Amino acid sequence: FVSNEILVQTPMVMEFNDLRSHLWASDAILELSSMGIINGNGKGQYHPSGSVTRAEFIKLLTATFSFPETPIGSFTDVTPEDWFHRWVMTAYRKGIIEPDENGLIRPNEPITRQDIVYYTCRAVKAAQFNLEQPPLYVLYKFIDYDQVAGYAQSAFAAMNYAGIINGIGENRLGPVNPATRAEAATIIHRLLQVLENQAQQQTAD
Repeated sequence: FVSNEILVQTPMVMEFNDLRSHLWASDAILELSSMGIINGNGKGQYHPSGSVTRAEFIKLLTATFSFPETPIGSFTDVTPEDWFHRWVMTAYRKGIIEPDENGLIRPNEPITRQDIVYYTCRAVKAAQFNLEQPPLYVLYKFIDYDQVAGYAQSAFAAMNYAGIINGIGENRLGPVNPATRAEAATIIHRLLQVLENQAQQQTAD
């Protein structure tokens, strides 16, 4: 990318044996695995239909953009003893996440699709990239667009317009649905493709 230097150490490529039921996501999963951004359980399984915790997705985002670690501070439910402490605090310092009204991050709860979209857009801005912001009516084609929380509407519109996130079928966005591991990998993979295309166009211009 033009505005960021991203250093990736390429690990041994992992072949997962449980992707047959998620062929639509297999290319994304395998490519992100080869980049060292995601991993499975160490036994050849990725569990694509499993849920993603908030902490797991926060780690995925910070690893994707290789943000410098700033593991300073804590929250009531995030302490230096937690495996995710450095990732959560880095994301907080970069303005990607914020605690809720009770001062909690809720790291072990499954993350919703709308929070994945919201945090991803904030990470894009933190990395000094941009996604085109269309009018919100681009979401009106989905019958559950009114279920999208106000804080996530612009992010959903931008990522849908860019082709990064689509519906879950039957003209639904599923904003409050828990995201699966396959969905999370696919969204990140598509995002990287969009940003790479942007960088190539800027270079050509």
